[in-house]
Amino acid sequence: MKQLIYKLAIVFIIGLSLKTYAQDNFSIPRDTSNYSKIRIELSEINKEIKKDSSNCFLYFSRNLLYFELLQLQQAKNDLSKAISLCPNDTITYFYFYQRGSLNDKLNLTQEAFNDFSKSIELKPDFEGGYLDRGTLLTNSGYFKEGRMDLHKALALKPNWADAYFILGTNYDFSGEKDSALVYYEKSIDYKSDKDQFTHKTYNNIGAIYNQTGKFKEAIAMFDKALEIEENYTFALTNRAESKYHLGDKVAACKDLKQAIGLGRTNLTDTYRNFCN
Repeated sequence: MKQLIYKLAIVFIIGLSLKTYAQDNFSIPRDTSNYSKIRIELSEINKEIKKDSSNCFLYFSRNLLYFELLQLQQAKNDLSKAISLCPNDTITYFYFYQRGSLNDKLNLTQEAFNDFSKSIELKPDFEGGYLDRGTLLTNSGYFKEGRMDLHKALALKPNWADAYFILGTNYDFSGEKDSALVYYEKSIDYKSDKDQFTHKTYNNIGAIYNQTGKFKEAIAMFDKALEIEENYTFALTNRAESKYHLGDKVAACKDLKQAIGLGRTNLTDTYRNFCN
């Protein structure tokens, strides 16, 4: 149980460890070598729940284990149980927030929105609730409403790189490219190159440059993205487009071929028709 308590502490210290963002529907990183250990912990906590089936903390803790095993529906069920057992607990807002994140991953958009809203209702100064609800609204095409939430998140947590990034995607998706660039650049100001999303920010800036005919500037952005994540296929294919427009067919085809080798097999026909 000590390990489970430690996990809970880590979740609250990091704050947004199980978050979702507007980036690329990004996946949850997994260390499969740890599965057997997680299953042992799961067995132990099941025994604890049999002894004390009214302890909401135990259900929340088991939810974390199910999440690690990618058993999202079971994780959601445990969060619902925790909420029903402790509707007025001081951390119930976080149970709703976590369930909202799971509903988002399960493509249950309305349920996710309701949970994020309840999280905010219970804790009006919870920046994570605003960020994730703003992300959800952005991905659903409610750009104005999404911006309102994202600005509230920034008011509560200034210089938050992730909130600036999502604001950038919000303006980007709605076609307001100049504003998107402003927020993407602010995001980079507050990120480090070790941040797992910085390469996506550079890629998005480069994509806007491509759309506005600034191909040399675009290549510089894609180069930065690939310095951080060398196998980032979106940057490779976007850079291929830049090089094509600058007349460098050989270099464009090289990037396309590398992207195909990394799994972008949908580009095979394009490569065959253009590069052979």
